[in-house]
Order: sequence, then structure tokens, then C-alpha cells
Amino acid sequence: EPPPSEGISLVPPGTVLPAGRPAPEPELPPTPVVVQAASGPGSLSVQLEPEPIPDKTPKEQIRRIVFVAGESQGEALPKFAKFLCGVAATVSKRPMYLHKSALAVCQGAVSASEILALLPKTNAVGVILLSEGFPEGLADQLDKVCEDQELFCRRVGPEEMTKRTAAIDLVIDMMLLRAG
Repeated sequence: EPPPSEGISLVPPGTVLPAGRPAPEPELPPTPVVVQAASGPGSLSVQLEPEPIPDKTPKEQIRRIVFVAGESQGEALPKFAKFLCGVAATVSKRPMYLHKSALAVCQGAVSASEILALLPKTNAVGVILLSEGFPEGLADQLDKVCEDQELFCRRVGPEEMTKRTAAIDLVIDMMLLRAG
């Protein structure tokens, strides 16, 4: 009976084979940065640029937005942002790339200025906030400050979070914002 085969080598004896490329390291989701609120006992959990802008995206089609929610909507925030980005990419002949510059979750009392400080840090041109569960009075304060500084700020209620028509209205408003 013949001995079991050890395989057939197609490489001449003594030939050194180059090492294969190492497996790429798995991409870990970005770790949120927790910012302690200066105005009170609250904090702002912020995930900056959860995904990069794809290469070759024309600058005039990019709109950078900060998405904000109260603690109770923390899990819904990335899902809503993804939904809105998907609508923005399909609503017109020239798709708009909606960049999630930051995803921020308010935990307790924070100020509008702490949220707005994210805009220059991320080069964002506006804020979209999920109004359900948002700290009381903060949404009004944020609206007022944004209006005074001529910044884009829109509230999205729970009934609008999954409606394509509401998302299209938001996207149309954002088409007028500064690109890049």
C-alpha cells in the first residue's frame, strides 16, 4: 500500500516563497467622545465623523451636518442619520452626499452653545435634532441661537423619522446650504 500523500509541491526545492500579505486589521467602530457639560450635570456623548467622505465625491455635492438627540433616542439617531443620507443620495439627478459630521447624544442638562461648538470643530453647516426625549427647553434654545447666527437647524419629530416625504423636505432645505 502506498504511503499517504503529503501533497505535491510545484516549487523547486530550496526556493524561498514571499510571505503573503498580512490580513487587514478589522475596522473598529469609532469610540464616542464624552464631553462633560460645563453648564450642569449633563454630558454630550459625541461620535465625530463616524464614516469618512468617499473619495472623488464632488465638493459641491457634500453637506456636513451634526445630528443630535436626547438620551432616549440615542439608538435611533444613527438609524435616522443613515435613512436621511440614503434619501439625500437618491432624491435628485445630482445626488447630495450628506456627511454625518457628528452624532451627539445629550445626557442630562447641556447648553445650546456646547452643541453648536461641534459645528466649527467638524466644519458642519447645520444641526438636525430628534426632538422626542430632547432635554426640555434645549430645543427652543438651540433654535433661537441658530436663528440668531443664521445657522441651519431643524427638529424632527418621532412621526417624521421614518417618512420619506419628511426626509425629502429636509434634503431640499439642505440643498441651499454651503457645500463642502
